Amino acid sequence: MFDTLLDAVDVAERDGISLGELALETEAKAGLRTRAEVESGLRRALQVMQGAVERGLEGDLHSVSGLVGGDAHRLAHAKGPLADTIFTDALAAALAVQEVNAAMGVIVA
Repeated sequence: MFDTLLDAVDVAERDGISLGELALETEAKAGLRTRAEVESGLRRALQVMQGAVERGLEGDLHSVSGLVGGDAHRLAHAKGPLADTIFTDALAAALAVQEVNAAMGVIVA
């Protein structure tokens, strides 16, 4: 493991690999899971989160309290100077996941 991000960056640069590759190697070397198992788990987590974004963007989710829901859909379909930008796409995706979580849906935490 690494004490700081700088330690990890130094090792990755020394070995000529990306931080992502370093993380995979470090996780596999810990011995709890093989690299294939780590990659499989990451693929599953990505699928869950992509599903949460899609579900949250549908706009029909609401928390039990009714205080949360529909904002991601509204933002994704908003008009104006920030519409259809990477900023609004990222914010809408984040809101979508938060709304799925608030509605007791499945996310990766």
